[in-house]
Amino acid sequence: MVPLIWIACGVAFAFDLGRDNVFAYGIVYTPLVCTAVFYRSRRAAWVLAAIAIAMVILGAFLPVVNSDLPDMIGNRFLSILAIIAAAVFMNFARTIQERLAVETRRAEEAERIKGEVLDNLSEEIRTPLHGLLGLMALLKAAARGDQQESLEQVHASTEHLLHTIDDLIDLTQIEERPLASEAVDLSTVAHQAAEEASRLAREHAIDIRVSCPQDVNPARRSGVRGDSWAIRRIIDNLLVHQISQAQPGETVSIIVKRNGDNIAASVAGPVAADMAEASGDGLGAECEESWWLAGSARLALCHRLARGMNGKLLVAGVANDDAMITLSLPAT
Repeated sequence: MVPLIWIACGVAFAFDLGRDNVFAYGIVYTPLVCTAVFYRSRRAAWVLAAIAIAMVILGAFLPVVNSDLPDMIGNRFLSILAIIAAAVFMNFARTIQERLAVETRRAEEAERIKGEVLDNLSEEIRTPLHGLLGLMALLKAAARGDQQESLEQVHASTEHLLHTIDDLIDLTQIEERPLASEAVDLSTVAHQAAEEASRLAREHAIDIRVSCPQDVNPARRSGVRGDSWAIRRIIDNLLVHQISQAQPGETVSIIVKRNGDNIAASVAGPVAADMAEASGDGLGAECEESWWLAGSARLALCHRLARGMNGKLLVAGVANDDAMITLSLPAT
């Protein structure tokens, strides 16, 4: 690019000399000054501007002076002003470019430090929490009946803190983790998530119910396209969220069903589950990103993961502050 601009300016200079100053081609030399952005030295813009001005002045006197002197002076003067303006703008562009490079390096360094701090904190916080959970399990096994409730509360709070730390770390590092696009059986994931959450549900005296099309008719597939880890993480988080909101004796449901070209997995409370079964394809409304980010880290992570798989996270609110949260993904 730069050699072509230099050649074009040289041809313009030769043409300016050959036409006996009939035309003023000084304005054509401004691209010469613009090439200063490709040089390391900040003085390049002024050096190239001086060369362009010299070419304009030489073209005014060689090979002869134009008979229309006022017109020639006016044209050459405007050409020199254009060259100087180009040099000023290029110098300003170089300043902005250098500041941007410095800020980019600072941002990259800050991102690197953030990653290292999060990795270190992850290990330093998770390790004692896992140890505390193990100790709580031992204490509950040997505790008296009047101590069980207090130990259960400590155990539940420790697990909640551990899950929150996991969600926060994944949320801050989600941009660095590429999500796969593969075929995933949503019904299978729903059953696995329900089985994994069964222990937590028993501790809270909550019943988990799974309703999938394959449970009724094995020929009805529930395959979606997305990342298996992300889908499982979303359903796990939604289950934990709904279990923590439910009261002892209530039921948390996972309902998998097809909705046009999408397949949705809804995690609902007891009232919301009845609404989901009666609402057909009505899956609720898609909330703004700020709504998810203003909530817990768990819901914010679910929203980011769903968006990364070209899916949607929908919410349907019902009476008594119950809600049905739905993950909708494209069917395979």
